[in-house]
Amino acid sequence: MESPIILLAAIIWFLKIYENGKYCTFPHAIELLNKPYADIFTILTSYTELENYLSPFMDAWQGGAQDQLQGQIASAKIPLSRMISPQLYWVMTGDDFSLDINNPKEPKILCVGNNPDRQISIRQH
Repeated sequence: MESPIILLAAIIWFLKIYENGKYCTFPHAIELLNKPYADIFTILTSYTELENYLSPFMDAWQGGAQDQLQGQIASAKIPLSRMISPQLYWVMTGDDFSLDINNPKEPKILCVGNNPDRQISIRQH
């Protein structure tokens, strides 16, 4: 269960350092995660800061363990794919929301959940 967390952490860290965090939003993280893994790893491995995050994935990729790698990536993609929604993306982009959750000047807690069965009861009226 660590693999999906590590992969998402690498993507979030990339988005934080790329163009000074201009695209560091949860929707951007989800969209990048859903690109072909060859594209993701080509982008992420160009940043030395991400080498330790990517080491197990690169070993699997370069070692020809595509089935294992696809399983690890799917473990991150599947739960987050439930979050793909234009409405949620709109709420989670812009200057009012940042994935910089470790900023001591602006501490925050990120709690993400999605339950379609509860959609009617929790929406704004």
